Amino acid sequence: MDFQKQLSLPFFKNFSGQSDIPLLFSARLLVVYLVWVRGMKHILAPFLPFIPGMEILRELPGLYVILDGIYWVSLIAVVFGFRFQQFSLILGILVFLVVFGSKPQFSNSFLFAGCFFLLIGIYRPGLEWIFRVQLSLLYLGAGVNKLLDPDWQSGQYFEYFLSEVYINPISVFIVELIYSEYLFKLLSWITIALELTFGLWALTNRKLYLWFLLVQFFHLSMLVVTVGELSYIFFLLISASGYLILPRPKSLKNQGGLITQVGNAEHGFEYLAISKNEQGKRNDKEKSTYGRRNIFNYFQAILYHRVYFGLWVLSVVFICKYKNQLLSLFNI
Repeated sequence: MDFQKQLSLPFFKNFSGQSDIPLLFSARLLVVYLVWVRGMKHILAPFLPFIPGMEILRELPGLYVILDGIYWVSLIAVVFGFRFQQFSLILGILVFLVVFGSKPQFSNSFLFAGCFFLLIGIYRPGLEWIFRVQLSLLYLGAGVNKLLDPDWQSGQYFEYFLSEVYINPISVFIVELIYSEYLFKLLSWITIALELTFGLWALTNRKLYLWFLLVQFFHLSMLVVTVGELSYIFFLLISASGYLILPRPKSLKNQGGLITQVGNAEHGFEYLAISKNEQGKRNDKEKSTYGRRNIFNYFQAILYHRVYFGLWVLSVVFICKYKNQLLSLFNI
């Protein structure tokens, strides 16, 4: 990139110009999950409901025609950013209606998406902690569940996971390389420790930039080991929800002259402005340090630019979801 030119990159609008939390961006990613990843086209009538008595709603077919209309209007409104918080709240309520009304429709990812639609809908400045609590509950719940499972404690689940469920060249290589009862047990306990750590860490509200990167790496590692079979859904959901707790400083600046500025609340937009180096000549040591800072700031610029980050997340999901079709194109 030419440092002689200034680069300004517009972001999406945020919450009424009052908050720099990317609510709309996350809500749009959650819509992608519902329509594309989950393939949810209709609000389904109750079947084997969690709440007794909901079966009676099956006798009101007209109700679900109306709910379908509300569902699609809400999706479109969120995509176009029209009163997206109100319509996110509606989507969250509809997701819970489907979950409570049908045991076969339940999944952790579906319920998690519904929770974040609700939280985006009720958010007001000062309630940033609600997103951290929900993420903490997700990881603490997953960690405690594994902690109490004898198969995870013994490492048998991890062994079965790699040698039976997700058989691919990478998992076969890992099994042949490290095949050991103790190593499988170690991997199990590392996973448990990481999930419990992520859950507790989210509550601390400290170094959440590092938290977000480690969580991304954690889910990407599972995608690599399983060749895109496991966790791409949660990779999308965690990217959407974790982005809400990512620190959003008004300005990011280093001594090298590379400035990343975030924030223009007056107009409801955010900008990244990368300016040229203003310090003139440097000695070799200073240039080396400046180069490292350049790389770090450009990495931050990509991460904080929602279009770039969104393309990254959707590209990973697309490759994982359609990997077989993509491989067939190259006769692999």
